[in-house]
Amino acid sequence: MPIPSSLTRTWTIRESGTPVDSAGAIRFGPHQFLEFRLPEPRELSRLDVSLDSDDRYQIVVTNPTFSRSFWVGPALSAQGLMRYVKSLPQPMHDVSTIQIRTVSSDADYALGHLLLE
Repeated sequence: MPIPSSLTRTWTIRESGTPVDSAGAIRFGPHQFLEFRLPEPRELSRLDVSLDSDDRYQIVVTNPTFSRSFWVGPALSAQGLMRYVKSLPQPMHDVSTIQIRTVSSDADYALGHLLLE
């Protein structure tokens, strides 16, 4: 089940080690995923995201013609949030939606920040 989310809630960078229950973090549970619908399509060349460190996530970036997926985590030696920066091999044009889905985890998920460049 998607949880509609706003990018304006995710602009404050939360570094690795920030507690998952820190102010501004978005918590979600089993069978849920975060969905960000961009107000206008845009070009994307890099993602900067912090997520609960002991979980594996799929980040799905979509434009009108295709989707591209990226996987991050887990970072088992870390606690709290883990910051990941993913550069795309080529910029993706007309990005309209970004989803953050869990792949494997402890059933307690958190997003600290999401920046699109």
